[in-house]
Parts: sequence; C-alpha cells; structure tokens
Amino acid sequence: MTDPTLGDRLADLELPVQVIWGESDGIVDPDYGRAYAAAIPGSTFTLLARTGHLPQLETPEELLGVILDIDR
Repeated sequence: MTDPTLGDRLADLELPVQVIWGESDGIVDPDYGRAYAAAIPGSTFTLLARTGHLPQLETPEELLGVILDIDR
C-alpha cells in the first residue's frame, strides 16, 4: 500500500485538489491525509467529523456538501 514515488508525483500536480478525510478513519490516520495535501501545491484539506474510511457511505450528505462547497 505504499508508493515511494508518490510524493514527488503529487508535487507536479497543476490542478485544484481538495483532500477530504474522515476524522475517525481507522485504516489511515488523518495526518496521512494532511501529508498528501501538503505535498500538493495549492491543495486544501478538509476533515469530516463523525466519518471514518468510507465517507461516501458513512456521511454522504456532509461529503457532498464539502465537494459542492455547501454550508453544512
């Protein structure tokens, strides 16, 4: 589940990126998501409360709100 070249490739992205992570993700810690966001120039990081590893199933309304930038 690791790719040692990923960090270098993320730095080359030139498009808007929003990293959305579940606050209670039991598989991959939110700090991992923050590191992804930090590696992508100009990206944003959003932490979803009451959400684990599958936000599309656990809190779909909140996820959609973040994607569409709707007040939650």
